[in-house]
Amino acid sequence: MHRQTGIHACGVLLALALLPACAAGEWKPDGAVLDAAAEADGGGDARDLDGEGAPPDGTGDGATDGTDRADAAPAGITLVISEIDYDQPSADDREFIELYNHGSAAVACAGLTLVLVNGAASGGPASYEEIALSCSSIPAGSFFLVADDAILAESSCPGEQALSGGRIENGPDAVALVNAAREPVDQVAYGGAVAGWGEGSPAPSDPDTQAQASIQRNPPGKDTGDNMGDFQVIAATPCAAP
Repeated sequence: MHRQTGIHACGVLLALALLPACAAGEWKPDGAVLDAAAEADGGGDARDLDGEGAPPDGTGDGATDGTDRADAAPAGITLVISEIDYDQPSADDREFIELYNHGSAAVACAGLTLVLVNGAASGGPASYEEIALSCSSIPAGSFFLVADDAILAESSCPGEQALSGGRIENGPDAVALVNAAREPVDQVAYGGAVAGWGEGSPAPSDPDTQAQASIQRNPPGKDTGDNMGDFQVIAATPCAAP
């Protein structure tokens, strides 16, 4: 989708009870809230994840330059964001996010949420849409698809749900999967670095000059902790391996 301009309405997120008052800061992937006062007076990093006014130290709690891998996935959750298609040549009506369970056991979906992040939001990156997964579980070696109606109409994916709300924005942006404790399970920055989001270097951009191309892991369970190394631009394969 083409970049939305302006400040996203905090009221939507407040209605979901996912954020404190907008004046107090924005939610981040480890559940911390940024100190808006510290940002205003220059005493804190506007993209600090630990809420202490200090930049990340490389220990895994996020980075402002996109080079530090985020916290490891919570134990027992073997899901990755395996494919994203957010940009098509004309109308962006075939967008989707694909998840893949690379583990040996089913993963329960209760409490899992996709967080879509605007990397160019005023005041620093912030979520603009959150999608709670509707599945009961995702079996081992299986995909789960969150997609536009046009994709779902063609798909026979055993696990799927409609892409609700607005469309997936173009980069630099990010998509994260978090659990009920707001811990990051997986996160992908694409189209450029997004401060505090993603793993390693950002994934490449999804070109709007190629019909139904996407960015995806190949193989779908590949996860080295570096979005650029894990993702490539190839023909879209919703609910299937490339």
